[in-house]
Amino acid sequence: MNLIFPSRVYSLGAVVVAAGLAAMAFGAAAQAAQPAHPNSCRDGTCAREAALPTTASGVPARVKARFTCAGGKSIDATIINTGNRRVRLTLPDGRKMTLPQAVAADGARYANTQETVVFWNKGNTAFMQENGQTTYAECVATR
Repeated sequence: MNLIFPSRVYSLGAVVVAAGLAAMAFGAAAQAAQPAHPNSCRDGTCAREAALPTTASGVPARVKARFTCAGGKSIDATIINTGNRRVRLTLPDGRKMTLPQAVAADGARYANTQETVVFWNKGNTAFMQENGQTTYAECVATR
């Protein structure tokens, strides 16, 4: 399976980093980068799409998303794809945590050392498990 970003195709595997979220980020950046007036670029180098910081393989270095989950719950996530890949989570009960990326056969998986907290993400969907129980289910990225 391949992930498709504007003018690039990535193999699904170790580089899986929330394809749907990255596409949402590219779209938002492109909208925000449009000049107010076509003549507002004085040096002629004005671009219609803002360049997001990317890794050497071309995936966005950082992707922010809010996941809306079953039961009215939500998770705010920042996926960091540089250095030690990780996800920063903010939960509705006020807890904040950073989980390092862990091995996954499909999608992106993040877990603490004891594997008591696990956040799974594939495309624009996610779920979270705590102490072996799914505490956030059927999560879908809304921004």
